[in-house]
Amino acid sequence: MVNHERTGIIRHLLPPMLFIVAVPVLLRYLAPDIGQADAMARGLAGPVSWPRFALYGVLFCAVGWLIQSLRQMRREAQTWRLGQPAASDDETMEPEQDEAFNEPLIWSGVALTLAYGFLIPVVGFALATMAYLLFWLLLGGIRKPVLITGITVLGTVLLLYVFVKLALMPLDRGQGMFDGITVSLYRLLRIY
Repeated sequence: MVNHERTGIIRHLLPPMLFIVAVPVLLRYLAPDIGQADAMARGLAGPVSWPRFALYGVLFCAVGWLIQSLRQMRREAQTWRLGQPAASDDETMEPEQDEAFNEPLIWSGVALTLAYGFLIPVVGFALATMAYLLFWLLLGGIRKPVLITGITVLGTVLLLYVFVKLALMPLDRGQGMFDGITVSLYRLLRIY
């Protein structure tokens, strides 16, 4: 029983707690002088704003994950107290397989994200983001053309306005003809 509790604590609580501890450490070392980094802002946001918001998002998700894990541990403890047969010390308990878990899908998402990162300098942020959103939605099982088009176009336009217009970040425009396409898109959207 003690071995099961220790395994449950490690399995359920350790991963989210590591994220919760890592975020403040990363925020501290993101920029040694955060005031100086904020002073470099040409628009509403500075060079550290996006990583800072992303880390706060990770912290928020990790707290939610920790709460969910605590609830799962409580349910498991109640199951044990209700007289479920206990596993012997040398027997390990297998977690229930989640029907939604799909390892090839997860690796496809990882590959798509890596491809996005590599394509940004080549085709530019705008076109790479549009393609990324399109393929991410298709990978997620969305098949309605109106929904896919709306999310892809509006999502890309929103990100362009936030990063290029408001934060004045010089995002990659791409190489060769992609540079011209990006500039034309910026002019169409009145970002330039």
